[in-house]
Amino acid sequence: LREMPPEGFVALITPLLDAAGLLTAEQAASRHEWLVELAPLVAERIKTLDEVVGMVAFFFTDDLTFDEKSFAATLAKEGAGRALAAVHAALAEIDFTAEAVEAAMRAIPAQLELKPKFVFQATRVAVTGSTISGRWASPTSSGAMITCPTLLGRSSCSRP
Repeated sequence: LREMPPEGFVALITPLLDAAGLLTAEQAASRHEWLVELAPLVAERIKTLDEVVGMVAFFFTDDLTFDEKSFAATLAKEGAGRALAAVHAALAEIDFTAEAVEAAMRAIPAQLELKPKFVFQATRVAVTGSTISGRWASPTSSGAMITCPTLLGRSSCSRP
């Protein structure tokens, strides 16, 4: 799966997303370029296709459900609200490109005197509902945490 070209991977996952009620074939056709951008991020993090739906569901819904354990480990901690407010404010003021999102996200921990891991994990839970750190990024890596907001778009990342 990791070696598969993005176009082929999209062809494999589209029926799975359709069967899960996340994306119809028609919607997939209209969002094809976006799915091709998403494909390598998913392919490099899964072992089997059975993992796809659970990993990407948050991209296709406005009803975010928080994993209780992830919420308690991040969003319920002191400083999480301050971190998320800073992320929200920073993302509201930038061009929504991967480079701009990365620069904004990387500046926040130092500005708030918080550890990058804490800021990125709180953001990850706020955006995805889960820490899913083994799937989207390691706890010390922000690469996918930069890509997720970019793929979700400003409106999804600006939810209160």
